[in-house]
Amino acid sequence: MAEPISSATTLQDVLAVVQEQYDNRFDEQSFRHGRTINRLFMPDKRVASGDGITFQAEVSSSDTARFSSSPLSAIASPEAFAPAKLKIRWNETGSANDFSRLSASAQVSYYELINGSAGTVVDVAERVHRQLMQDADEKSALMRHRPKNGAIATVSGTPTENDSWKIASATSTPDTTDGIRFTISEGSLAAFQPGTRVAITDTSSSAAVIAANIRVDSKGPNLDDGSVGFVYDATGTPNPSSQAGAGVAGVASGDIVYLANRDGTIATGVNSLGSWFTPPAASGDSFIGGADRAAVANRWLMTTNLREGSTARKISKSDFDSAAIAAGYVEDDQKGVVAFANLELVQAIRNEVGEDAFISFPIDDSRAKRFMNFGTMGLNYQHPSFGVVKIIGDPLAPKNTVRMCRMGDWTSVSWGHREFRIISGGDQGGGWYRTQETTTSGENYGKGLIYKVDGIVPGMCDYCRVPKRQVQIMNVTA
Repeated sequence: MAEPISSATTLQDVLAVVQEQYDNRFDEQSFRHGRTINRLFMPDKRVASGDGITFQAEVSSSDTARFSSSPLSAIASPEAFAPAKLKIRWNETGSANDFSRLSASAQVSYYELINGSAGTVVDVAERVHRQLMQDADEKSALMRHRPKNGAIATVSGTPTENDSWKIASATSTPDTTDGIRFTISEGSLAAFQPGTRVAITDTSSSAAVIAANIRVDSKGPNLDDGSVGFVYDATGTPNPSSQAGAGVAGVASGDIVYLANRDGTIATGVNSLGSWFTPPAASGDSFIGGADRAAVANRWLMTTNLREGSTARKISKSDFDSAAIAAGYVEDDQKGVVAFANLELVQAIRNEVGEDAFISFPIDDSRAKRFMNFGTMGLNYQHPSFGVVKIIGDPLAPKNTVRMCRMGDWTSVSWGHREFRIISGGDQGGGWYRTQETTTSGENYGKGLIYKVDGIVPGMCDYCRVPKRQVQIMNVTA
């Protein structure tokens, strides 16, 4: 056993005292979200190929049955059902492409593999590989809630430096030394986990990127004041921070936040809940397949939206009643309804509706299976029209919105292959490969000491089989 420094008499004694030791665990400080919403989507049985896949729908039923008081009158004229179709398009150049590619990668150095960061006890390669898969799941969930353009939040209020974890005590003007801190709107704090890289576009002029690859600091969001702090690291590897135009100091309220690509551009999203539940403008839109949902022939692609364009106000029990009534006019057989909202809204719903309307989960009751329609999370709300509604608090859900989805109506369509798959062909096994040296100088030009692994879903797009059965309550607050 090493002696205390005060009694150490030889160099060997001193080295034994001060040598660095590691616990053989990594205590995780950041946690993944997304398992809640990802359960809603069933993988489609077919995998798209070629230039895409076409779904067919019966937009209207036949209208031929008629009563008559005259026994000898003519038989009712036939009126067949009206068919429609929607093509989810694939195009490798990105033009007229409704699918979004999901890719991720991980890398370790030769020395990290030797050291293992804890005396070779921890398998670093295995850990970063697992992180890659988990990150793919979380980003899929995040982008399913967001619009196709990929915006994850909007800057709210005046940004400050990140020289304090509280925005009220931070210095006024952001800079590249102390970074930047701001509060957000139109997004979720759960999207800003420590280390997340974002890009910010300036909405006051050309919507150009003015700050890219700035990273959420090690604390993550301040859940007390709703602010997020970011670190500016111009030498970060492999994704250095950068700025242009007005730069970090020019970030202002109303600017848009996106996930950042390594080259400083913004990452787009995926056609999913955010796309389907966004109402088209009165002038029209360009939806999946190039469809304009404002056009008469394509309005079957619209969800049922309540309080669209209304001034935001506190959610009330009557909002749920209105949603149930609206859904009842679409279909009288209401079952399998799951309501998604952020955590604040779910708590407000519970406070507003009252305990008596919620069903306690019957753990030891023979009826337990009745309440297992979406795992064991959430509130079981008994409504006279909806039946049993599962109300789920999702940290990634957008603010001021409740989305009521029907189980079985949502499917995940993939191009090429379904699952997130590690690209094969690595020379080190399991998809791992040694990267090429980045310089041609020296006589050892060849493979470097960095190992990488890449994963991909070539194309992903979510499809709703019966859009009008999905109900959205808009512009409600907690």
